[in-house]
Amino acid sequence: MSRVTVSALFHDPVAVEDAIYRLELAGVPRDRIEVIVSPAGARRWFHGRARSGRRQALTGAGVGAVVGLLVGGAIGLAVVALPGRNPPSIVLWAQLLGPNAGSLAGALIGAAVGWFVPERPRPVWRRVVGQEEILVAVEGCAPTEVPAAQAALVAAGGAEPAVEA
Repeated sequence: MSRVTVSALFHDPVAVEDAIYRLELAGVPRDRIEVIVSPAGARRWFHGRARSGRRQALTGAGVGAVVGLLVGGAIGLAVVALPGRNPPSIVLWAQLLGPNAGSLAGALIGAAVGWFVPERPRPVWRRVVGQEEILVAVEGCAPTEVPAAQAALVAAGGAEPAVEA
């Protein structure tokens, strides 16, 4: 079953609050409701106080930590498994610090790289670009939830309701 995004454009913040309230009454969890404002809309409705786009630092940190853990663990295992004259202190440090240091270094490098990667805009955001409107979108609707979400958006004063895959 494919999930879709239901959205509508609004002309003022009071109608947006009403739409969120109606969507929550219809059973839509708040974390699936997005409010998107273009820079022009932010200047008009929110005095330019709109939040800027998110960065991918946390995603980069998570990926870096996993990669670092795997690399550090592999190095630690290699030091322990390779025959030779490894002093016991080296083996102990390799086992204890290899995965931990690898995870920490990977997380720091991944976060630093991710900080410079902006979040990619979702296709539904294009509806509000260049307009002084506010877009309310409900992400991840099952086909059975679409009519209720559309009805809630329209009842709150939403214009141009749309359903996108």
